[in-house]
Amino acid sequence: MNTEEKGDAKFLPASTTTCAGTFGAHPDMQYVPAMLGAIEHEILKSKYVPSQLGQKNGIYDQTRFIPATYIRWASDTYANSKFIPADVLTSRTNQVEDKGFSVTWWQKDSMFHYDSMLVSAFYGIKIPNYREKYNIPRKGFTLIGDSGGFQVANVEGATMNPANLARWYNENVDKGFILDTPIVKYDPHHKKSMPFDFETALNRTYSDTETMMKITEVPLYGIMHGHNKEQLNAWWKKMSDFHFDAWCGGAKPASDPMLQALMCMQLKEFDIKRIHILGVSGFSVVPVLAYASKYFDFLSYDSGSYGEGAMFKAYRFPQNPQAKTYFGRNEKVHLKTLPCDCEICRWAEPEMLYKEDSLSGALISLHNLIIYIRYNQFMKSIVKDEDYFRQYLQGNFEPMPGDGGEKEGRKGMKPKVLEAIDFIEYTATNGLDAGYQKYKKYFETETVTPVFAEERGSLFD
Repeated sequence: MNTEEKGDAKFLPASTTTCAGTFGAHPDMQYVPAMLGAIEHEILKSKYVPSQLGQKNGIYDQTRFIPATYIRWASDTYANSKFIPADVLTSRTNQVEDKGFSVTWWQKDSMFHYDSMLVSAFYGIKIPNYREKYNIPRKGFTLIGDSGGFQVANVEGATMNPANLARWYNENVDKGFILDTPIVKYDPHHKKSMPFDFETALNRTYSDTETMMKITEVPLYGIMHGHNKEQLNAWWKKMSDFHFDAWCGGAKPASDPMLQALMCMQLKEFDIKRIHILGVSGFSVVPVLAYASKYFDFLSYDSGSYGEGAMFKAYRFPQNPQAKTYFGRNEKVHLKTLPCDCEICRWAEPEMLYKEDSLSGALISLHNLIIYIRYNQFMKSIVKDEDYFRQYLQGNFEPMPGDGGEKEGRKGMKPKVLEAIDFIEYTATNGLDAGYQKYKKYFETETVTPVFAEERGSLFD
C-alpha cells in the first residue's frame, strides 16, 4: 500500500493483509511504531514519527502514528537486571530463520510491514552505519531521528555534539529532531527533574540549531518548550527564525487526553500547520489526535507502548485493545488458542508466548503493534462521521459509577475524551485563552501542569 496516495497523516501498515485490509480505505491518521530495540547491547529509545506523505486528502487526512524505538528494563527473569533493548527482535532472528522470516516490520522477510520508525540518536549515533547495519530500507520507508536532547538533560555526564548529530542524520535518517535543551533537568541530588534556566535552554537550543542547519541535508523538526504563556511566546519568537518541516510538542502525563488536546491547540495558536506530538500513551489520546488533525496540514505522533510485550509480556486483546492479559511464567491461565487473527497470532502457538526467552516478548510486542495500527486506522475511519465518532467515544470513555468521575477535576477520573473533543472545537472557534478558561478545571489540578500556570514543571519536556 502506498501512503503517498492517501494524505499527510496516516497510521497504515504497509502491505499487510490483516492490518491494511481491516478497516477499508480511510487512512487519515498514522500510527508509527517505535523500533523495538535493534541493538542487543545498547539502550534504545525513540518515538513514533511520520513518514514522508503526499498531499492532504480531506480535513482528517493528516494524522500519522509512528513507532518509536523502545527499550525495556530487563528484570532478573530475563537478563540479570540490565537494560536490554526490546529489539532483540533483529539481533535474534536466528531463532526463526528456519521459519523464513525476521522478527521486524521493515525487512523484506518480515511477517508484516509498516513504513516508518523513530530511533534515538543518543544511542544510535554510536553506530555510524545504523541504517545499513539493521537492513532498514531507504525506499518506501521513513526513518526519523530523535536528537536525544531529553536523555542528555537527564543522564548525568551525557553530551551530544550538534555537528556530529547532523552528520549522523545525513547518513542514516530521512528526518530528524533538532538538538533541544529541555527546560527541566534531572537533579541526581534531589533524584527528580528540576527546572532549568529558561534563557540558557533557549539560547543553547538556538545555537545548536544554527550549527545543525549549516550541515544537515534532511528536514528538521523544531521542538517547543515553555512553562507558561510568556515562555512559550518567547521560545516561538526566537526559534521561528528557522524553517522547520514540522514542530513537536509533548504534554505530561502523556496519557491525559485533555492535555494532549491543549498541546495541539497551543501549537495551532502559533499558526503552525505541521505538528508532531511526542510520546503519546494510552488509547484515550488517539481519538483526540484524530479529531484535532482536521485543524492541521499534518499531524503525527509517536509511542512505544506496544513494547510492553517485551517488557512485561503484556498481550493486548484485539476485540478490546484497552484490555490485556499476561504471558508471564507465574500466570495461572493458559490460553489454548490465541484470540487474534493477526500475522503473528496466525503463526505462533500459545506455548511459544509463555516461554521465558526474548523471542516470546518480541512476538507479543509485534502483535501489540498490529493492534495499535488497527486501532489507529479505526479511529481515522470513524472520525469522518462526527455523530458515529461521538457515539463510540461516549460508549467507551465515559466515567463508570464509583471511579471518581463524578467529582470535580481530573484526579481519579477515567479519561473523558468527549470533553477533550469539545475543548478542541470550542477553542478553534473562540481562541485558546477562552478555551483554557472554560475548561481549566481539567488542567489546574495536583496531577498535571497547566500550560499557562506559573508553577514549575513543563508540558513540553
